[in-house]
Amino acid sequence: MAFVGVLTFNPVTDTIISTDGKLLKFSDPSSNELSPLGYDPGQNTFWPPPADHATPFKPWEGKTLMDLPVLIKVRASVKFMWTGLLGVIIGNHNYSEGSFHEHTALEPHYLGGLAIIIHSFAHLHKPMKKWSMLTLTFANPEDHDKVLPSNKVDILGLELFAPSKNLTLIAKHGDGTMDEFPLTHSFNKGQIEWFKASSALLCHLP
Repeated sequence: MAFVGVLTFNPVTDTIISTDGKLLKFSDPSSNELSPLGYDPGQNTFWPPPADHATPFKPWEGKTLMDLPVLIKVRASVKFMWTGLLGVIIGNHNYSEGSFHEHTALEPHYLGGLAIIIHSFAHLHKPMKKWSMLTLTFANPEDHDKVLPSNKVDILGLELFAPSKNLTLIAKHGDGTMDEFPLTHSFNKGQIEWFKASSALLCHLP
């Protein structure tokens, strides 16, 4: 239609009149099935894994987690970061949403994270339990604002860790005062064993 103005024009069989008055018929489209230059393997971008890539995370030592720093505290778009130490992450709503929910477990774990304590988790947060991350929620949502990035925290009750049984967060402030917050969780018996073993995989190894 762009050439003759009607929809009935067939560019395979019909002709048109060119600007110099001659009949013009389009050639059949053609292309090379294979590149005339042959196969180009491109740049080799393979990066071999480190020799110690199979080193497992350390299992829980059976003791109360004490004096842990707040590695990250998130409220809206504000982040306070402290990496290189074992610690906790304090977050907001719907943690682990989106297509990268595996990374929300592994990356904090590799950075030293032991627990993620927030308002709510996305539905797809189960991989975090498989990698022994403590996924805990504030029993009282307003307690999120009372934990400061500068706090050191204890998580009490792990020695008696059981389904539907709350844990306790102790937030220690720089002036020597402390606040105590109840924490809920959704771990079942099997998932608690994953936490103790440092992963679901190691939990089932002989």
